Amino acid sequence: MDSNVIRQEVLWIPESRQAPVVGDLNGSTVRIWTLYQHMDPDVKPELPYTPTHGMNAFLEDYVHDWNHQKGVLRYYSRGTPF
Repeated sequence: MDSNVIRQEVLWIPESRQAPVVGDLNGSTVRIWTLYQHMDPDVKPELPYTPTHGMNAFLEDYVHDWNHQKGVLRYYSRGTPF
């Protein structure tokens, strides 16, 4: 795991692909991963979790795959079937 990681959170995005923003996304480096091996919202991965792009997760791009506006996280990745 990256030694610079301060905090990890697991957030399940509803079908609307909009969720309340978790924490302060403004002005901080934030990575959003799609953990495609963890599809059951009742079985969260154990933290800390080490996502690896293309192996157990997709690293989502800011603006292209996700953004935040007025306290809402908008997720629109096209890399997953849901």
